[in-house]
Amino acid sequence: MGMSCTLVRSSAEQLTAISQDPDILDDLISLSGASRIEGTDIRRTAAALDLGKSFDGLNYLLNDGAMMGDTPLSFMYGGRPLTEEEYGLAPPLGHAPQVVKQIAAALDPIDAAWIKTRYDARRLDEDDIYPNDWTDDPDGGLQWLLHSLAACKGFIAEAALAQDGLVVIHS
Repeated sequence: MGMSCTLVRSSAEQLTAISQDPDILDDLISLSGASRIEGTDIRRTAAALDLGKSFDGLNYLLNDGAMMGDTPLSFMYGGRPLTEEEYGLAPPLGHAPQVVKQIAAALDPIDAAWIKTRYDARRLDEDDIYPNDWTDDPDGGLQWLLHSLAACKGFIAEAALAQDGLVVIHS
């Protein structure tokens, strides 16, 4: 199976409620009936996007090789911890609706050409970027990241338009 990153749309009120009762996440995350992007482990519903194992590679490219930065593009590892308890592998991270708008705006100009200029399968493997098999199928890895980017951009743009917040879960 391995690690994955799930993005969950939530209202500002839900973000506050999660801080008080993390079990609320169970209701928000349901991926039953999720559509799968063919040939990938990426799954999506209206309220949740599971980036599967692609999240670490996408984060790496978005942040010029850093795990985290101080820009909206660091949303997969940045954000406000909603609880001290782990939910999956770490405490869930929250982004308020106004931050989701900043993330969407930062993602908007990023396209396939932008990703292609930064993608280097050997460098991802050398830098120990999960799932650590980028050189096994470099072209397939690139296509996987392009699918991940498109799914992520669409999901976050819809959340921003709806004035939703975002919860990031690593599991």
